[in-house]
Amino acid sequence: MADADPNEVVSIEEDTPRELSAEELVDASDLSADDIARADELARDDRAAESPIVLTDYQRLIVTTARKFIAFMVCRQGGKTFGATLRIARKLMLHPHQYYVFSRSERQSSNALAQLVVHLRAMERALAAKGKRLSGALSCQRQRLRAVRRDDTALEYTRLTA
Repeated sequence: MADADPNEVVSIEEDTPRELSAEELVDASDLSADDIARADELARDDRAAESPIVLTDYQRLIVTTARKFIAFMVCRQGGKTFGATLRIARKLMLHPHQYYVFSRSERQSSNALAQLVVHLRAMERALAAKGKRLSGALSCQRQRLRAVRRDDTALEYTRLTA
């Protein structure tokens, strides 16, 4: 019989999820005050005939495609997170569902969730300007997870939810 794999995960320890306000999430992100102010300004723009957001061709594809999975290659700082989170925000408005954002770092995932919060807030303000309301308040949570291996080393993860 072969020896047990020392990298095998033998237990997962979870902290109690901690509530985060949307403001905490946005404040801790890399989003600038100008980005947030611009989203608010666009949300108050009541031009119904035209979209107040100008998207690049690939962002438009990300936001409007009906496909479940999308793979694409884009340059750095090309608006991928903006397009992807706008897509999620639009889908959440139609059908509340759970979405997963995987990133190389907690900072990137946190920034994506903050961008999603900004989109949802802007949509909420735009609806309020038309006399409509969203159902339910946005809630965010942070939870630490620790995967303990057979050799007593551990991998630590953070789960952010909104």
